[in-house]
Amino acid sequence: MPERDPPVREHADGSRKTRPFDILVVDDSYPLARALSYALTRAGYTCRIARDGVEALERMDEQPPDLVVLDLRMPRMDGLETCRRIRENEAWRDAYIIVLSGIAHEGDAARAIEAGADECLSKPFEPPKILERVRAVLSPVES
Repeated sequence: MPERDPPVREHADGSRKTRPFDILVVDDSYPLARALSYALTRAGYTCRIARDGVEALERMDEQPPDLVVLDLRMPRMDGLETCRRIRENEAWRDAYIIVLSGIAHEGDAARAIEAGADECLSKPFEPPKILERVRAVLSPVES
């Protein structure tokens, strides 16, 4: 895993300030997305929610996130197509992508990795498991 520096936000006055990592949660189940966003926000991350792939790409265009938690099965644009489009866009391709897939859907993990996901976790999931993975990806490596 490559070492990541904490993101730095440039302010209008020219000053620079470290900002929390930004996570985009993409899921058509608003209660699930909201619960995950709440857990991530409590852990110190900035979270935004999108309800499908189309909305996710719009949010990414506004501000590319550091990490995307992406459901595979969504209306309008599914997670596989969303993942492909993220990887095709030069401004977004460095975002780390964690795909969520129902355990009953065999082959989803392989298809997600092929589409450009960095890893795939099974639904249902426990928020501590997602937090563990997010911390592993976004926490700066200490030497």
